Amino acid sequence: MKQSFLSALENKYYYAVSRYFWHLVIALGILGIGAGILVYFWTLVPPKKQEVVKQAYPPKPEYPQLKEVSLEDIIRALPKKKIKKTTPVSTQTEEDYTPNNYQEEQEVVSIDSAALATFNRSLGQTKKLIAVENNKNFWEDTYVKKFNSERDKKMYKKTHDPSLYKLVLNHPGFKTRFINFTDNQKINSYYDKADLLDTYNLLLQHLDSLNRIKFIDRIGLKLPVRKLGTKEIYNRLSTISLLVDKVPAKEQLQLFNILWRFIKNNPNDGIPLIKYIADIINQVPYEVRMDFIKNILHEYIAHYNNNLYGLREATNHFMDKINNLERDRVPLALKIYYKLYRKNNRERARQIAQIDHDYNQKITTIDNEYQNALAQAQADYMQAKYQKQSWRQWSYKGIFAGFVSLLLFSLVLLIISMIRNVNRLTEAMYEQNHSFQNQLNRVLDSHVTSIQKNTQEHQNENTPKTSENTQNVDDN
Repeated sequence: MKQSFLSALENKYYYAVSRYFWHLVIALGILGIGAGILVYFWTLVPPKKQEVVKQAYPPKPEYPQLKEVSLEDIIRALPKKKIKKTTPVSTQTEEDYTPNNYQEEQEVVSIDSAALATFNRSLGQTKKLIAVENNKNFWEDTYVKKFNSERDKKMYKKTHDPSLYKLVLNHPGFKTRFINFTDNQKINSYYDKADLLDTYNLLLQHLDSLNRIKFIDRIGLKLPVRKLGTKEIYNRLSTISLLVDKVPAKEQLQLFNILWRFIKNNPNDGIPLIKYIADIINQVPYEVRMDFIKNILHEYIAHYNNNLYGLREATNHFMDKINNLERDRVPLALKIYYKLYRKNNRERARQIAQIDHDYNQKITTIDNEYQNALAQAQADYMQAKYQKQSWRQWSYKGIFAGFVSLLLFSLVLLIISMIRNVNRLTEAMYEQNHSFQNQLNRVLDSHVTSIQKNTQEHQNENTPKTSENTQNVDDN
């Protein structure tokens, strides 16, 4: 009775509560797997990067009013004419041109036929600029006969046998010298050689024919190409070529050296200033252009370092007056003008410098804030991206843990269900056995009762006959 009560209590409450509990746990596991899958797909969506808008630059304040120098002031300040002494022409710049007087061991390289053809085309352009028929010493390689001994020399005079001597290069022509020069400058590709030669040709076109060979011999084959690079050489020579043909032929090489030195010492404004001079030089009388250019360059170096705008502004006002001046006195007038201009606008120059400084400060601040905002937006973006990657790793773990938990809890629930079913089967068998026993007992009881009844009836049937027999015996 006690065992039956406990079994009923266990089947009715314990297993029912356990089943609902594990069902709840499995449902939570399924929800966890679903949440992990949703998180995984969420991490696949890239985070949105914050858009940074750069603050607009404020308008630059206007410069103070310029106090111009009048033409009368310039003429009044001009001194009386003096005989001008000529200065010797220099053909060497301040920057050292490394002479091509050393030999280096060259690597053996294969010659690209297409590159060689390109180089020969450039060389053909050079031959048009420096005619071969008029400059054979420049173009042709010259050789001398070298004898091994005096005896061979005497024998050659008698026999003219070419095996008695060998030819030795005495004076290389331009092609040989140019190839040796470029090899020494580590320019081994014939495409690069052709590019450099094209740059030289560009300058030669603007030089007087009398100066072309001089340029090659004195300057062209001594330029520091390896140090500066072919691109910088092109930038310098193409800029200088804008001016060299604007002066007389006797001054061209000197002007080249001055401009080369100026570009070297002023890497920021050197080339832009020369281009500006090239734009205005045609307004200057031809015979005084050299001194005019020198005065502009000197003024920049002395008073307008890294202030090309200021020099251009001052020079533009002078160019308006140039037609009213004597042709031979234009350079001196420019020099006087610069002096008066600085004197009249000294305070203005200070104010302009302050305005430029303050404005540049604002621009720098805006640029720095923009760069900082970009960096912060990038940092936030990378942090969000990293967080999503971290959540993705956790989603993998959550999905895996959910599947494992689901399998384990399903196994536990299966075991509990099996135990419950076994207990129910046991109870059912027990009840069936108990019912069968009761039926058997009832059958046995009814059978016993039937037997007893039959026995009693049999006894009852035999009892009267005996009495009758007894009586007959007595009667006898």
